[in-house]
Amino acid sequence: MNGRTGEERGQKPALKMESVRVKTGHGTTHRRKKRRSASGGGGAGGHAGVNLALFILVVLGFCWIVRLAYLPESLDDIEGYGGAGAQEEREPVPNLKALLAIGLSESGETVIDEDTLNRYLAATLRMEQQGAFAAHSTVEGVAVRLLDGTAEIIVERRIFGRRHTVATRLRVEQVELAGGRRVWEVAVKGGRLGRLPVGGQVPRLAMAPLRRMGALFSEELEIFRHASSVRLEHKRVHLGALEGREG
Repeated sequence: MNGRTGEERGQKPALKMESVRVKTGHGTTHRRKKRRSASGGGGAGGHAGVNLALFILVVLGFCWIVRLAYLPESLDDIEGYGGAGAQEEREPVPNLKALLAIGLSESGETVIDEDTLNRYLAATLRMEQQGAFAAHSTVEGVAVRLLDGTAEIIVERRIFGRRHTVATRLRVEQVELAGGRRVWEVAVKGGRLGRLPVGGQVPRLAMAPLRRMGALFSEELEIFRHASSVRLEHKRVHLGALEGREG
């Protein structure tokens, strides 16, 4: 019988056996063998690699978000919008306020297309950048994109000489006032900072322009609120006949 052990024959044991004495309740001692790994612990390096990979993914994701927020969207699909200085090259624009008042009271329905709406904005709206960005930013123009069921107001700027856009998505909803009268209101349904969607929030850079537009076009908005029906579709908005107003 060869007295050499497995190690002497060149064989590498995978596990070592360790005897453990266990004392039972009857006073009898039994031997129980416990397996122990020959390779040891060594898991710290694996955890460090996973943490490093997660950190790299977080950094890449953050860089992608910043890139989307800074990239401007294309406005080439919006009819009637040409950015700063484009209005001088166009024909005279109809008075939208008069068009709404006369059309809704006489014909019963008025259809306003995207081209007319944006030309009217270009002719009447003059906006300047205010606040912390005033010294490094200029407002190039404001555009309205009409879609099925929604509309978007896009503010185009140049910040430190680079083009940037902020969009607010709007939906019209009918609400009931005291006394049972119903009027149309505009509700914010989200927006984009550059090309980055911002959910149901109004982008901070769009809040001041929206307030100024609301104040400037208050009479047009008041006529719009009392239309009997409002339907937004691709490139057009349909307004029904005016309902009676109090006062």
